[in-house]
Amino acid sequence: MTPKEICHELQIPEQTFYQWRVKHTGPRAHRIGRHLRISRTDFNAWLATTEDPIG
Repeated sequence: MTPKEICHELQIPEQTFYQWRVKHTGPRAHRIGRHLRISRTDFNAWLATTEDPIG
């Protein structure tokens, strides 16, 4: 997945995704050449760790 696809799915600005990268709090990403990619498996695993236990 591209950062743009992640942001579209989460309905967040791309700037938020890149801030997470700087803080090492977002999903694990891989650089392939000049492109940043996130595997669906890594994204889903990261998303599962962000669930609100109360909600």
